[in-house]
This record gives sequence, C-alpha cells and structure tokens, in this order.
Amino acid sequence: MTEDTYSSNRAVQYIYLVYCDPRQWVASFDECPNSPTFTAKSEQAVIQTPILPFHRSRHHRTGSRPQYPRRIHQRPARLPFHPNRSREPSLTSFHQPFIPQEASELYTLSNSLTGTWAKTLLSLQVLDQSRPQEYGGILCPTEHIVHGRVGDTIYPFLHMARRTGDHRYIDAAVLLFRWMEAYVSQPDGSWVNERKDSWKGTTVFSTIALCEALRYHGELLDPSFRSEIEARLLKAGNFIYDTVNIDYGNINYPLSASYALSLLGTLQDQPQL
Repeated sequence: MTEDTYSSNRAVQYIYLVYCDPRQWVASFDECPNSPTFTAKSEQAVIQTPILPFHRSRHHRTGSRPQYPRRIHQRPARLPFHPNRSREPSLTSFHQPFIPQEASELYTLSNSLTGTWAKTLLSLQVLDQSRPQEYGGILCPTEHIVHGRVGDTIYPFLHMARRTGDHRYIDAAVLLFRWMEAYVSQPDGSWVNERKDSWKGTTVFSTIALCEALRYHGELLDPSFRSEIEARLLKAGNFIYDTVNIDYGNINYPLSASYALSLLGTLQDQPQL
C-alpha cells in the first residue's frame, strides 16, 4: 500500500471521529450543521464576488480568454471547531461507550428499548446442542432459520454485558462467534451473507461490528478468545484489502470498507491496512 493510500485511510478515520461519531455531537448541539446557530454562522461567512464585465471588443482584439460575468458565489463555511475537541482525535482514545451525564427522556426510552431488544435476541438464541446447524445462532421467528449476519449481534451483546453485568450476554457472544465461524466463514477470510449465498461484501460490516466490540468491550473477554477474534479479523482485513474497491457493489460497501480497514489497522497496529 502506498503512503498516499495509508494517508487516505487516516483521513477517513479523522472525518469519522470528528463529524460522524455521535459522542462528538453532544458537545454542542448548537454547532450541528442543521442548527439555527450554524446556519447563521454560515450566512455570515458567505462571500459575494462582484460581477466582472465582459469586454467583447477587448477579447476580440487581444485574443485573451473572455471574462464571462460571474454569478454571486457562496463559499461554504467551515464546520466550527469546538474548543473542547482535539484537532487530531485518536481512534483508540474512546475506550468507554458514551453515556450522557443527565438522562434525558430520549435516552431513558432508548435505554429501555435496547434492553428489550437484547433480551429478546438472547431468548431467540439456539442453545439445544442436538441442533448443530443452529446451535449458537439466533433463530429468526418468522422464517425459522439462522441468518448469516447474526454475528453482528456480538457487539450489542457485549455492550449489554457491560451495561447490566449479566454474564449471559458474554456467553451468547462466544456462541455466536462459534456459529459464525462454523457456517458463514470462508477460507479466503470473508464471511458470506447467508449460508447458501455467495455474496461476501457484508464482510465489511461484520469486520466493523467485531472491531467495535473489541474496541469498547474487549477486556470483558477471555484473553485467548479475544486473540482468536483478532487473528480472524486480520484475515478479514486482508480479504477486504485485496478485494473491495470503489466499484465493488453499491457505494456503501467501499465506503464501509474504508472505515473497516482504518479501524482494524489502528486497533491491531497494521499500517498497511
């Protein structure tokens, strides 16, 4: 990988942390791009360029490029810099999930809802070892099958383990990873979308989910199991690096691949990613 490519990945990391990470938004809601405060600042930053006359006779006489009348140009305002925000945030500087200091009505409702979802998912996990094709997976109550993407639930399960102290969520995450490796993992390092499907693009999303799980909650896991996930993620990263480009699938795949590689490369100190 060239230095320019590596710099691009670092740029993706920077853009994500500064402008996409929800924890950065709560620092000042008035600084959000859609807020009235930001809109007012943007209007003040507009620069009006005067219309330059076009002297047709001079153009014909000198052969110089014509000065066409220019319309009023609005220069886009820069996103305001918050004084409490580092200009170069570190991807590994946020080891704890964001929890607001004051529980708002929205947060209370969201906390209750995610708890309900997590308990329901936990209840749908197949724990009957006499069903080896499903054991460890989460059974879809509508189609009565285990979908290939259920491995992404490892991240919310570990979040709930931290939030509630309930070890069942850690056990569920381990079983999910075992099912994931047994039935959707591929020799080239990818994960397929479904057991009977050949589409491997969703590897980028599974990589992000597992990286975020280790990033925030890795210390909850047994060190040997964490090392196993890290080794598997490196294989996934190599698959993404060798396979996914800007023309790979819909635009969400290469964009997500950029973040997945940046996140994985930083967490595992792999500059080539």
